[in-house]
Amino acid sequence: MKYRPEIDGLRALAVLPVMVFHAGLPVLTGGYVGVDVFFVISGYLITTILIDDIAGGRFSIARFYERRVRRILPALFVVIVACVPFAWMWMLPEEFKSFGQSVVATVLFSNNVLLWLTSGYFAQAAETKPLLHTWSLGVEEQFYILFPLLLAVLVRPGRIALAIAVLGAASMALMLWSVQTGTPGSEARFYLLPTRAWELLAGSAAALWLRRPDRPVPARALRSGLAGLGIALVAVAMVAFDRGTDFPSLWTVLPVAGTVLLILFAGPDEPVGRLMGHRLPVAIGLVSYSAYLWHQPVFVFYKLRMMEEIAPLAALGLIALSLGLAALTWRFVEQPFRTGPVPLLPRRGMLFATATAAGLALCAGGLAAHLLRGMPERLAPEARAVAKIAKARSPHQTSCEFGPWEDVPAHPIAACTGFMPSGTPDVVIIGDSHAGAMAQDIQQSLQAVGLESYAVTYLGCPAIPGLYRVDLGPRHGCDAYATAMQDWIAASGARAVVIAARWTIGWAGDRFDNGEGGVADGDPNPIDLLAHASDRAGAGDPARRARFLDAVERGLAGMADRLPVVVVDPVPETGWRIPERVARLIQTGHAPEAADVTTSYAVYRARNGVVLDRLGALDHPRLVRAEIGPLFCDPDAGRCEATEEGQPLYFDNNHLSAAGAARIAPTIRDAVRAALATPAGAAPAQD
Repeated sequence: MKYRPEIDGLRALAVLPVMVFHAGLPVLTGGYVGVDVFFVISGYLITTILIDDIAGGRFSIARFYERRVRRILPALFVVIVACVPFAWMWMLPEEFKSFGQSVVATVLFSNNVLLWLTSGYFAQAAETKPLLHTWSLGVEEQFYILFPLLLAVLVRPGRIALAIAVLGAASMALMLWSVQTGTPGSEARFYLLPTRAWELLAGSAAALWLRRPDRPVPARALRSGLAGLGIALVAVAMVAFDRGTDFPSLWTVLPVAGTVLLILFAGPDEPVGRLMGHRLPVAIGLVSYSAYLWHQPVFVFYKLRMMEEIAPLAALGLIALSLGLAALTWRFVEQPFRTGPVPLLPRRGMLFATATAAGLALCAGGLAAHLLRGMPERLAPEARAVAKIAKARSPHQTSCEFGPWEDVPAHPIAACTGFMPSGTPDVVIIGDSHAGAMAQDIQQSLQAVGLESYAVTYLGCPAIPGLYRVDLGPRHGCDAYATAMQDWIAASGARAVVIAARWTIGWAGDRFDNGEGGVADGDPNPIDLLAHASDRAGAGDPARRARFLDAVERGLAGMADRLPVVVVDPVPETGWRIPERVARLIQTGHAPEAADVTTSYAVYRARNGVVLDRLGALDHPRLVRAEIGPLFCDPDAGRCEATEEGQPLYFDNNHLSAAGAARIAPTIRDAVRAALATPAGAAPAQD
């Protein structure tokens, strides 16, 4: 295979934006598409190598896998081993357990499958996963396992081209279908090979096209223009896309098509090709694999130790550190195994045996971290106790809270009737995971004053019919849950409803940034009307935001027309995962009682002001508002509490812990009693 320096330059174009994006720098908001550029390059290179071997009579599955082992495993294993001491020192038990799982999955080239299976509403934050980025290696290696076998069967170029076209079209169709229907879900579409294979196969198609002796060769000016278009498409994606862009989707065609154009037309005789073949991008491209491996652990361990997001100046330093480590790894690890005068472990059998032994050793260590529950004995007892709160869930959330695409059983659900001994509830509690986190304590508080209750909640659903989560699609299940709950409430004989939800994120759509280094993990999840599902409106769309608040107002008023309703204000968000932050503070030398965490009241008001004002303006005689913000936030002090004497009031960055729910339960109980005491048609008493 003839060496093309511009391909190494293209690798630089792929890896640097990914690093900039993961560092959190406010540029290249779509830098993650560098992974898609890598996919296309990989498809092109692997297909070229295999077709050359077939044409030259050198094709060997064992030889191909030997090259893959030499290329992939030495640097990967070095990075994994380097992560271990820092993970041991700075990770909390659940994080260390997750790290152990990811070590096993990474060695087995299946971290993409692990992330798909474990991702979800309460998935651990990405900033605690130093091997998160190896999901893309899983996709590539799964492709590398299957693709040579396909070529070995087909052999003839015509058959190979047809197979690439058919499989690529099928993969892209599956991806587009999952976008349209929300099936198999955004995590599966993002992480798994079937919906990503078309990107690698696009590179394969480019390789086949360049091998055709009868292909038309455009004039130099046209080649330059097409190469310029290619780099423009990739650049537009990196600048215009952001975390809110549905991905992969039809938008992914931009960076994929741009990369294909660069492979086909960016040669040494035109400007873009000369730019990409310059010494600096080529040098970065040569170490791009190791740079990709190093950058995520470097960023993660910095954030774990410093307990804050990466500042811009620090980000530049960490990127430089990653490139420096990459250069050392390329020189002293990659090269000796691949192209040294006498490559390390020169015999194939010796190479495979050593790689297998090293992989088994890493898997054994990772499995130990998993089976020993993250080895909590590494931590101080006080830190260990606080960290456990991150795993604590109330009995309600175990049995009576449902998630995306789940069908809620017919009401009443037997497991959810413990606070309803007579079979008829006085109060029904509905809403999303925020309602679920507080339901148990509310029910206990109501029980203490003789009120029976029934609570069933649904993740990500504000319990207003006709709404859906844009990020999860119309089949999320929110509308079905909300409608079924409304019907059952009407037939149950209930006397009042309590509805709680993360109203602000439904309106804002984006994740909370506390302005002090705490940024909530997760993707944007705006909520919109099902009638506007085809719009796929983004988080900042003003029309969507207005529709959402109007729908909430109509839904609450409609419920209040039938029976008294208590609407709970949004819970103040924190940005930080509070149990983990408190545990780290203790672990780094703070006394437990001094490990208090607060956030800015001004930021809370700026985030929630529109929603709070709208709830405050609701005017219905049977609608009572439970204001819980003052229970956490002190306007005079300018701070909102997230802990009480070092004990977390949250089990993550926005859901109340048992202590937090116990703090607000009496206020909601009093609001229920006020609502029940209000005669029909009269205005409820206000505190």
